[in-house]
Amino acid sequence: RLAAEMGYEYLELSPRPDFLAWWVNPRAYPSRIAEFKKALKDHNVKIASLLPMCRWASPHEDERKAAVDYWKKAIQIAIDMGVDTMNSEFGRGPSPDRSSHSNCCGGQYTVESSEAAWWRSMEELVPIFEKEGINLHIEPHPEDFVETLHPAVDMIRMVNSKNVKFLYCAPHTFYFGDDMAQMIRDCASMLAHVHVA
Repeated sequence: RLAAEMGYEYLELSPRPDFLAWWVNPRAYPSRIAEFKKALKDHNVKIASLLPMCRWASPHEDERKAAVDYWKKAIQIAIDMGVDTMNSEFGRGPSPDRSSHSNCCGGQYTVESSEAAWWRSMEELVPIFEKEGINLHIEPHPEDFVETLHPAVDMIRMVNSKNVKFLYCAPHTFYFGDDMAQMIRDCASMLAHVHVA
């Protein structure tokens, strides 16, 4: 209702405790999904994208596997909602209370261990995105294991899927560098979604 009153036709559903909660199993169950779909229809608003946040880059295999399960449920929610786009970040690795006493990497998780975990997660999830026709757009984010534009674009290219593309988050340009125009040119072939603020 508020989105419609403000003149918006679309909204992105970011993490929220009653639907796609941060880091944990989605809280959207069938009647809640139906209620949300009805509200969207009643106010003539559509979902541009869902934005789940799960620890799919955790080097702790139990945490990573749980995150992949949560992603699978989030993908099903997107299907149930009729949404074809999901946005997310590369991720920050393990839960903070586990990062200092990890059983990997000499007691600390590393960028390399998070990247390896992320690739394992992508091996499981990309075939599902492709099968279901869901687009995944990923952004680098400050404090993630991938924080800057060029490594992120390279990794997305390496995924080599028409369903996995780059999300440029304009508010984080200050973190990426000074030349926004050049960075947009550099990622243009993979660019599918832009956040502005």
